[in-house]
Amino acid sequence: MPRILKDLKIIFAGTPFLAKEILARLLDSEIKVLSVITQPDKPVGRSQIFQSPQVKQYARKKGLIIKQFKKLDQEAIEFVQSQKPDLIILVAYGLLLPKKLLEIPTLGSVNIHPSLLPKFRGPSPIQAALLAGERVSGVSIMLMDEKMDSGPILSQKQIKIDQNNSYSDLEKKVIEVSGKLLVQTLEKWINNEIDPTPQDDKLATYTKIITKKDGAIDWDRPSGEIHNQYRAFSVWPKIHSTWTEGGKQKRITFNTIGHNALFTHKKTPGEVFRNDSEILIATGQGVIIPTIIQLEGKKKMHIKDFLNGKPNFIGSVLE
Repeated sequence: MPRILKDLKIIFAGTPFLAKEILARLLDSEIKVLSVITQPDKPVGRSQIFQSPQVKQYARKKGLIIKQFKKLDQEAIEFVQSQKPDLIILVAYGLLLPKKLLEIPTLGSVNIHPSLLPKFRGPSPIQAALLAGERVSGVSIMLMDEKMDSGPILSQKQIKIDQNNSYSDLEKKVIEVSGKLLVQTLEKWINNEIDPTPQDDKLATYTKIITKKDGAIDWDRPSGEIHNQYRAFSVWPKIHSTWTEGGKQKRITFNTIGHNALFTHKKTPGEVFRNDSEILIATGQGVIIPTIIQLEGKKKMHIKDFLNGKPNFIGSVLE
């Protein structure tokens, strides 16, 4: 008789919004989740107030058992052993699972990764696809091994990236595809209907942990690359530059921009200027068209409202 997915005992491991949304779709499918493992609460923002991961917040509302481990040591292994899971499902958890832990579930440990592996392994595949100006990304569901995102593939599905898709847009597509693909894949996997496909490590590319510095704009770059940077970091850390006013350097964050790669000019990269009714910023090739900006310590403003109070912004050169 075929095994029924709803009868299995599952541990879910994940931390951010992406993981929380996929967990929600599992529960909507009436799949039994024994417990949730997520990262510890962390201080956030200038006030450094401790905040729980989104997976924890959601799991608490659903009455699930929640465990937060600083590291996956013997305590974590003993907890997982006590649960006697059939499967571990991992989505953006943030730590590699050790071999001893991976060997506990009888049907293995499955990872949902938002790229077409082996391309864009690592912690920031959505951002990497947008930065690279990719037109196609996807979702990979794989069996986990001890290395990062290198296990054999159970299933994959492509996702089209539209030219103006931001991080949130692509993440939403990933969530919708992942929820359906995961259930379909698990049903086949537990009934021995999938032959896992090894990844070709020679084709692997890797992503990195994103930091605030990654949002700094290099105005010598083409406008298309800066626009891709904006798309990738539109949620965090956002793209930013430095404006010097009255001898003081101030950070300006660009919350909404457009660009024109074909606009020709003889301006210095980073120079702010008018072209008829438009406000433009020169780049190494083409221009950036700012719409919503935010001066450090101030509220977000439309560029035209900002210029009402800061007319000297026109003609300045951002760094």
